[in-house]
This record gives sequence, C-alpha cells and structure tokens, in this order.
Amino acid sequence: MKSKHYIVGAALIGLAAVFVGAPLIMVRADSIRLKTELGEITAAAHLRNLPQLQQVLNQTEGTLANVLLAGRLLFYAKAIPHWGAVYGNVMNLVAGGYDVSKAASLTLSALPPHLNSHGLKSLIRDWPTVTSHLRPVVPWVSKAASALALVNRQDLPGALRGQWPHIMQLRETLQALARYSPLIIASGPVVDTVMGENHPQRYLVMFENSGELRATGGFLTAYGYLELNKGKITAMSAQNTYALLSRIRYRPPAPPPIAKYVYTPTWHLRDANWSPNVPTAVAKIYQFYDSIPKAPPVAGTFLVTTWFVDRLLADVGPVAVATGSGTVMVTAQNANYQMEYMAEKSGLSQTQRKAFIGTMMKAVLERAFAAKGKALEKILGTVVTGLNQKLLLLYFGDTKAEQLTQQVNWGGTIDRHVFGNYLEVVDENLGGHKDNFYIKEYVRVTIVRRLETIRITWVNPAAPDNNWLVVPYSDWVRVYLPLGTKLLGIEGQNGAIEQYTNSEVDKFVVGTHVTEPIKASASAPPASGTLVFRVELPQKLSLTSFTIQKQPGVPVVHYLVQIGSHSRIWDLREDTRLTGL
Repeated sequence: MKSKHYIVGAALIGLAAVFVGAPLIMVRADSIRLKTELGEITAAAHLRNLPQLQQVLNQTEGTLANVLLAGRLLFYAKAIPHWGAVYGNVMNLVAGGYDVSKAASLTLSALPPHLNSHGLKSLIRDWPTVTSHLRPVVPWVSKAASALALVNRQDLPGALRGQWPHIMQLRETLQALARYSPLIIASGPVVDTVMGENHPQRYLVMFENSGELRATGGFLTAYGYLELNKGKITAMSAQNTYALLSRIRYRPPAPPPIAKYVYTPTWHLRDANWSPNVPTAVAKIYQFYDSIPKAPPVAGTFLVTTWFVDRLLADVGPVAVATGSGTVMVTAQNANYQMEYMAEKSGLSQTQRKAFIGTMMKAVLERAFAAKGKALEKILGTVVTGLNQKLLLLYFGDTKAEQLTQQVNWGGTIDRHVFGNYLEVVDENLGGHKDNFYIKEYVRVTIVRRLETIRITWVNPAAPDNNWLVVPYSDWVRVYLPLGTKLLGIEGQNGAIEQYTNSEVDKFVVGTHVTEPIKASASAPPASGTLVFRVELPQKLSLTSFTIQKQPGVPVVHYLVQIGSHSRIWDLREDTRLTGL
C-alpha cells in the first residue's frame, strides 16, 4: 500500500516538475537571457552592424522559442481566474516577438552584403533581387501583427505595463508592414522600370512654389527634366514656366476664379494644377505640354514643393549655386527666400534667373544619389515622409507604376470610394504673393446629428514687407464632401459661391472666395480671418468613420473634430481616417 502512495507521490512530483518547476525555471533563465539579447540588438542596430544584428536575432529567436515552449507547458494557467487572461496576453506577446525576430532575421538575410557602403544607385540595382527574397518575410509579419493585435494593456503583468507605448508602436508598425509588404514585393520590377535600369527614362519635373498655394501644392513656378539611366542621373535641368508661354499652342479659357482674381482670361500652364486630384491636374498639364512643338516625350511627372526641397537641403547640407553676380550659398533655412530673391529682386538676366533653380536642384539630387550609410538612410526617410505628407507627388505613365503609387497614397489622388464621412479643404492663393510661407490654418468640424459645420481660420503672423511676399490673403477655398451633401450656408466670404458634383472623384464641392488681412504693423498681433461652411450630410451616410485628406503642399493643418461627445484635436500631416465615432 505504501508503495502505491510512493508511486502516486512520485508521479505528482514528476508532473509538478514538468509542468510547474521546469517551465518556471526556463522562463526565468530565458527572461534574463532575453533582456541581454535585446540590449545587444539595440547596440548592433545603432552601429548598423548587420552581421552582428543577424547573429543576435538568431539567438533571440531561439530564446523566444524556449519561452513559448515553457508557456505551453503552463497551459493549465488558462483555467485560473484572472491569471488566465494574463497568461493569454503574455503568450500572444511572446508569440508576436518570436514572429518579429523571425521576420527581421529573414529580412536581413535578403539584404545585399555591405549595404551600409552602398549608395542609392547600388540599392536600386539590387532592389528587384531584394524584393524577391523578401517574399518569405510576409507571412511572419502578418502572424506577428495578428498576435500583437490580441494584446491589451489591462491584462499585462505589472512589469510589462510600462512597455505598453513600445508595444503599441510595434503593433502599428507591424500593421502597416502587413498592409504594405505585398506592395513592397511588387515594387521590384516597377523600380527597375522607373529608375531606367532597363532603358533610359525622362520625367517632367514641375517645381511648385508652396508660398503661393495651389490645389496640388503650389504655383507651377518652374519646369525641368530629370533623366535617369540605370539608376543614375544623366541630365537635370529647370527653367521658368513663363519661358514656355510663347511656345504653348493650347490656350483655353481660364476657370472663372482664375479669370477674376488672377486677371487673365486665358488659362496657362503655370495655373494648370487647378484640380486637387493629381492625375486630373497632370492630364491638364499634359494638354499644355503636348501642344509645344517637338516637346520631348516624358515617362511621368514629379511635383516638387518648396517644403520638400527645404527638407532635402537639411539632409544633404548647403549647396553653392553660381550666379552672374557671384556664388549664393543655399541652405534649408534660406532656400525659399533665395529662390524668391533670384526671381524678383536679383536684377540678373532672365537666362541667369532661369538657371538658378536647375543648378541648385541638380546639386542637391547629385548629393542625394551619392549618399551612403546613415546619410542615405536619412535621405530615404525624408523622401518617404515627403511622399506620405504630399510634399512630393508622383505620376507615372507606366500603368503598373502608377497603380502602385496610388496604392501607397503617393500620387495625390482624392479617395473616390470612402465609407462614411469625408472632407478635404483646398486653398488656392490667387493673390500672386507668398503668404503661405507664414500662414497657419485651423479647421474645426462640428457635427450635430446630420448638420456639419466646417470653420476654417487662417492666422498670419508675418510682418508687412511693402507688398513683396505678404499682402492681404486672396484665397479661393473649396471643400470636398460626400455625394448627396446639401449646402445650408456660408459665412465670411466675399465672392461668388460655386456648388457642383465632381463625378470624376465622386464628391460634392462647394467653393468661394475670401480675403484675409495682414498685420497692421510689425508690432501688431497676428492677423486672422474665418470662413464657415454649414452643410447637411446625407441621411444614409454612416458617421462612425470620417476620412480627412490633406491638401498637397501644406505642411500641417491644425484640426479639431467634434461629433456628439467624441472629439479629437491633432495636427494633420497625412491623410487620416477617424473610426469608432
């Protein structure tokens, strides 16, 4: 009888050792090891030591696999009140961490060796191979995103709750990667085509002066060509758009607001970007461009705003630009002023003024293409941010390239099919001056039942400058709204009111003119003015989701949205969708 008790006791001790003691010892040992490895990962990433990073990631992958095994041996914890939720949460966190380490390790193995010493040209050349090797990464990213989506702060152990901001950041990054990974994979052959790896490409570059805002980002102050061959710039030029005035044969009547406030009955290339939908604006640009006798064919168009040039200059450093009266040092801080000064105050010949932007941009782009290591990483980050914030816009004649551009929202397209409410505020500075370098814009949206009030306020802190850059702000304002919306009234305008359905983008559009004052003196408070739209939203429109698109060429718009008891205040820098309202 005693032997039976001994056997039962030994069995219980054995089970306890297997399912309690051993897992807890494993978890404790692996937790200490994991903390060390995470420190080593951070250090290797900071030093851009990719071989060391790959080695540590492989070790971490093994450590997390051990933690998962130990956790599975503690499966019975799911049945314990309170601790069951904690157990499930931690297991999802560990599983997500394992999937992340696996994805990171596979990504590093797909990158070309000595990546840090390669420039942009080499990266472009290797990109199709890199993207093909990244295919195995996609399922691990999706698994990691799904696992971390199940983690909630409330059921984390106290020691991990302090890491919640980092967990949330990782979760958002993984969700974005899961969404865009297929597009990254598909981008390999497209990048080959776009960068001229297969045959030379020529692009029309339109430089937009964002100080004089237009629908796609700014007055089309200059045009030029960017020619690429096997990922290398072979030619870069720029001239004032006025130089094309006599050569353009297409001369249609101007839209009524341009005719009235810009004082020209004829529509010109410099104002061709009247539509905020970039493919529409580029189609109009091509109507002007294609009417030029012997105009060289182009594979696409890049819209480059002055804000993007500033940010790129901050990365590559000051550039020296030779002029007819000496050399001008152009920096991120003075680029806008120097371009305006050269165009209007320098006293240089027309040929010299034309050459200034082209010479400057060629120097900037050559430095960007020659950058390596950390400098290249910084520049690529600036380009991606510029594309996300619509300070740089792309349009390609190649169907696959254009589809990919629109899928990642780098093409400045208005969302045609949107679930729920929608708004885009579009300003057109028709005053001929550069107030938008200084003006700050605030939009407050209030929705009570189906009645929506859109209150737009412009604040101008700039001091008077004898009407050179700053004048009373002459602005044609349009709001793009869901189809079926009804206009109830406008306050603050001083011009005619337009309202129509834009079938190309499936939006109801309301437009009008407003003039905002400037400061009375340098010591006076900032000048401001407000325009208010009151509309009634369609009865069948869901108000649980609200898509707000940002106008290209505006660095930031300060938003406040209030729907019943729900409110949100933020700085709109990218297109945003509010949900759960």
